[in-house]
Amino acid sequence: MHFARLLVVSFLAVLPMRSAAQEAAQAPDSTAADSAVVVVRKPTIPIVPFFIEGIEDTFLTATLEVPEDRSQPGGRKISLHIVIVPALEKGSGLPPLFDIAGGPGVSATAGAAEYAGVLRVHRERRPVVLVDQRGTGESNPLRCPELEAVSKMDDMYDPDAVARCRDELAKTADLSHYGTIDAVRDLEDVRNALAYDQIDFIGLSYGTQVVQMYMREYPDNVRAAVMLGAVPLGEEIPLHHANNAEAVLQRILDDCDSDPDCGRAYPSLRREWSELLERLDAGPVFAEFVDSTGARSVEIRKGPFCEALRSLLYVPPTQRLIPLLIHHAAQDDFRPFLQMVLAGGAGGSIAEGMYLCTICPEGTTRIAPDAIDAATARTFLGRWRVDQQMGACAVWALAPAPDADLAPVVAEAPTLFITGGMDAVTPIAWAQEISSRLTHSLVLVIDHLGHHPDGLEHMECYDAVIAQFFEKGSVVDLDTSCFDTMLPPPFVTE
Repeated sequence: MHFARLLVVSFLAVLPMRSAAQEAAQAPDSTAADSAVVVVRKPTIPIVPFFIEGIEDTFLTATLEVPEDRSQPGGRKISLHIVIVPALEKGSGLPPLFDIAGGPGVSATAGAAEYAGVLRVHRERRPVVLVDQRGTGESNPLRCPELEAVSKMDDMYDPDAVARCRDELAKTADLSHYGTIDAVRDLEDVRNALAYDQIDFIGLSYGTQVVQMYMREYPDNVRAAVMLGAVPLGEEIPLHHANNAEAVLQRILDDCDSDPDCGRAYPSLRREWSELLERLDAGPVFAEFVDSTGARSVEIRKGPFCEALRSLLYVPPTQRLIPLLIHHAAQDDFRPFLQMVLAGGAGGSIAEGMYLCTICPEGTTRIAPDAIDAATARTFLGRWRVDQQMGACAVWALAPAPDADLAPVVAEAPTLFITGGMDAVTPIAWAQEISSRLTHSLVLVIDHLGHHPDGLEHMECYDAVIAQFFEKGSVVDLDTSCFDTMLPPPFVTE
């Protein structure tokens, strides 16, 4: 998921290019070592202003055409959509910040509006660059509407629907060229086209894999990086989703037991959870769900139910609802649960075709079938999610990525990791593993933080520490005392 707390943006107008747009995106001057002449690099692509509905700031946009297959430079081209959020102050000397979206499959530019609000601190002294990764947003998006419209109470991947989307996308895209290494080379082309020298990076979740790979491929071009909810290159996603989610769920149950109000409201929560799982093991149950379209009966099977529950573990506010949802479901009242997972309808921000083009060759198809049971044993989710995704990837039929593309990164650029003690997707150990090979790195843990950077008191502390790191360009002597104020909301007890 994208670093920003995502908003959907609406482009109202694109104005004619003017010199101010070029100046706002301009790289710092560079001076030849043996000459007093200042050589100013200028962007090689047009940069024009545009506006976002409801936002007074003027942002900038650009398009860069790149080969889909770099071994065939004369072949099909992809137009990369770029948004540049201008700095509020000029002449700071800080390099531009490239914000890398997660997913994989999320549009980076969809979060541009956040930089006029809660993320404003990150553009005070330098521009922020958002690039829709190939296959997302407005960069030749690989959307699968049929897959993206699937209800959370259904199987994630119907093989026939996967095949239909694969065949349709293959008419206009070579699906073997939408992986992370392709995206990294695109980013390098963007850096050059915008005439930047060194750049800073921030990435969340899958975005941290993009950052790592760029650091490996172009180490001299990275001044500093922040990784949020870091994922090692070559991680066999989603093999460890079940175990990571189980660890956080168990802590939620423990925290409820020790919380006076939650413990009093749900004194038998663990027994209720166990009995609920046993009931779903025995077969599906049916419950009524009411929304704006009326009332309907919903079949609840264990696999989709547990995967939907896992999705509620991403942020503290929904984590603190889990005891209430379990308690009601154990009493045969699934209405609160269904309201949470179905009320928003199906669909989402991820381009499912791009997700499969990346996650299958770089993660899922690398899973050894005989490793699944051991990795998912004694978890509420079990092997359901892995089986769903492996089935989809078998139909998508992309070869595993070369091992060299996914090799661990060794780098010297200062790198800050921030991870959550309540992250049900990317555990602290993953950040520590990556950090162990980076010379100048530091792992910070926010005890109550989930996978997405949201949902705690004083979230401004989170962005302040990140801004402090970038300003210093070092992990040494960061003031993180405000982390102690980042507390979760209370448990919901009716």
